[in-house]
Amino acid sequence: MYSVSVPVIVNLTEQYGIEKYVAEVKRAHVDRVMLALSDGPGYSILEDYQKYKDVIIEKVRKAYDVFKAEGYEVGLWIWAFMKKSDVFTHIESPLGKITYNECCPADPRYVEFFADFIGTMAG
Repeated sequence: MYSVSVPVIVNLTEQYGIEKYVAEVKRAHVDRVMLALSDGPGYSILEDYQKYKDVIIEKVRKAYDVFKAEGYEVGLWIWAFMKKSDVFTHIESPLGKITYNECCPADPRYVEFFADFIGTMAG
């Protein structure tokens, strides 16, 4: 047996109406909804996280509650390191090439950010 999981971008559920997403998820016979984070209007989820933390968390929890009430398993689609940021160190390959569209998981500031975010979402 298999299960179907789809990402749903949280900010778009607000922009277009979460009821449309619920209807499409039902039509597609989805089992699991993975709430995906994205930059919001006027903020970067990485660079402005502390300033917009409450807004971001509220949006995710609201979407979670709606899909959970509809009977779906709900998870969080975390892009981990794949996000451009000027705040965190960029990943460097073993050959010394820097990738500017990804954050380095060894950057202590990034680890602190990510631990805070995961801890908040789990709580």
